[in-house]
Amino acid sequence: MRKKYYDVVMRMGPNINKVMTQIKQAHLRSINEFKFNDQNYKSDSTEQPWMSYFAAGLVVGSVIALGNTADSEEPLDPKKYSRIAYLTNMETLISTHYPRISNLPEDMLTLIIEQLDWVQQNTEFTPQASVIYDASDNKVNISNHLNREILRALTRIEMLLLVAQTDFNNPEEVGESYKRFTKDQRESEKLSYNDFYRLLGEFQISESELDAQIRAVLIGAATLSPIAKAFLSQTQYAKQYPYDSVQFSGFTVTLVPTMYPAYRRASPNVQRLIHCAFPNDKQHWRHMFYLENNSAFLDFERANLSAESLSFWKRYWLINAFGFNGHIKMDSAVFFDDSVALRANLLHEAMDIHLSDSTKSTAVTYANLCAKHLEINANEDEALLLTRVMTMTNLMTPVAASTMYTALQEYPDREALLQLHKQTFKSDILVTYLPALLFNVWSVRQKASDVIAAFHWANKIIPGFTHNNPLSFRTMTRSAVEILIASQFSETSLVVNEKGEVSARELPTLGFQKTSGKPD
Repeated sequence: MRKKYYDVVMRMGPNINKVMTQIKQAHLRSINEFKFNDQNYKSDSTEQPWMSYFAAGLVVGSVIALGNTADSEEPLDPKKYSRIAYLTNMETLISTHYPRISNLPEDMLTLIIEQLDWVQQNTEFTPQASVIYDASDNKVNISNHLNREILRALTRIEMLLLVAQTDFNNPEEVGESYKRFTKDQRESEKLSYNDFYRLLGEFQISESELDAQIRAVLIGAATLSPIAKAFLSQTQYAKQYPYDSVQFSGFTVTLVPTMYPAYRRASPNVQRLIHCAFPNDKQHWRHMFYLENNSAFLDFERANLSAESLSFWKRYWLINAFGFNGHIKMDSAVFFDDSVALRANLLHEAMDIHLSDSTKSTAVTYANLCAKHLEINANEDEALLLTRVMTMTNLMTPVAASTMYTALQEYPDREALLQLHKQTFKSDILVTYLPALLFNVWSVRQKASDVIAAFHWANKIIPGFTHNNPLSFRTMTRSAVEILIASQFSETSLVVNEKGEVSARELPTLGFQKTSGKPD
């Protein structure tokens, strides 16, 4: 086995042997460093068998998998050889697509690979991460081996390094970085050079913050992973953790941050900064960005963040947006185009207005700023509803807004929707993944009237929702959307599980013919 092991290692590249050794040592160190001596944890005698099993699975499993694959003519089974598949593909992936990450110090590179290993074992995908990434890329065959959330995390870190390390006083270097950042964006929607230059100014940050932002990305990616849940199960919070990914990160970083290697191995100052990314378990920038509901805005207004914390938190979420579609295009910030930059700037402007005058509602100010850009000429209630729909469907042009306004005017239950919307937007119920639902409706049908109908259907659920967890449309994939459209958004097609997740019930008597249109 030893000879086979080293034969396979040498075929992976000249540096893999060293990296593999570091990773195995890091896994063992992770187990040994995590001390269950806090009052929140059970006694050592109850955890040690589980921890030993965990270590054996990570380290010994890697060696066995390597040894058994040297002379095998059978393709790797990603389930049976998940460890070697993960390590092999990560090595290839990073060297092929992420040059700035590959140049990080070896201890940070090792940490990235180790912490994202938690993600590899996660079976839960967001609607966005369920999209197939660029299948035309034949340099790296990873479709059966790497969790797509890993691609998003790596893209976030790579784009962070790009904007933080670019010398914005060097025009040639700025130009090259701009090309890399925007290369996969549509020409008509491409982030402007001036906006990119302003972004570089925003990311003139200290080495400590750069370190902390990388680690925060890793922690955010590992949320709700089986290993994270397993660590949490050893604490007094085993039955209290939230099902929402952002809430889970805030919950764990607040109460048991040392469960994450990315936090545990950081300096005290970097640890302090990491907390700024997760100020509480509800404050969600993207919910504000999409105007999903007023709850996230109210959490922001109650948080009373310091200037340093707020700046770090804003940048953390900008980084999140950099790699939001990193599983589709790994070499650029394809999602962070002109429309996204515009809304991010308007959102931060609305925050600043509230901080200077606490009587100003951040949500209303942001909606008004967006409505002005969209040239929406409607009354206040209609403008707020339309602005929310436009931000959630990523249709941020005056022409698209005019089309959606016409659909609202012609909607049969317009008055009922407007009255319901006034009630639900003010609700404290946290609603998640509503943009995924509306965008999938638009992508499938390309009809503004269906988007308005879906928005009304979703709002009907909110008043009667009694779960402690957020109301989540996470499972509303395109197939589920087809069922809803076929049922004409009937309440009989609705299922809500114990996690608060809304899904579509199969209705076999209903037929549905797909349109051939593709999303813009």
